[in-house]
Amino acid sequence: MLIGRELLLNTARLYETMTTERVDCAEFVPAVVRSLMHHCAHGGHRLDFMRLLIVGSDVWKVGEYERLRGLCGPGTRVINSYGLTEATVDSACFEGPTDGLDPHQPVPIGKPLPNCTLRILDEHRAPPCRPESPENSGSAARASPSTTPTTPNRPRCGSCP
Repeated sequence: MLIGRELLLNTARLYETMTTERVDCAEFVPAVVRSLMHHCAHGGHRLDFMRLLIVGSDVWKVGEYERLRGLCGPGTRVINSYGLTEATVDSACFEGPTDGLDPHQPVPIGKPLPNCTLRILDEHRAPPCRPESPENSGSAARASPSTTPTTPNRPRCGSCP
């Protein structure tokens, strides 16, 4: 079911439509999910009729992920979807658990979807010399048969093979 902006931004009507139309699978951006969680929490509503809830296209926090899980039934799958803006498709997903994660940190991007590869690249768009090292953080790159990142020549650090 595709919905228009007017319904999407009217959380009470959105919730009512979801229950009336027996929607059991939905994908939302975090801003809509935050409004939906607020509506449920303040109206005594739940989302346990949902089979699958996907949230993506923007950053949201681990604590919000847990709040959403709490409004859903035990059989509801709550998934954080991740995809690079440039690719306009999802390439990774996270489906818990969040044990030990800081509730103020962003929800992890998770694991690559089938036919996708995720790589962490340094400022030269190359794999870090020591990927196991915590100081080697960088930007994510997606690779698939249709999008393969290029690796230009980069200066070698002293520990590169």
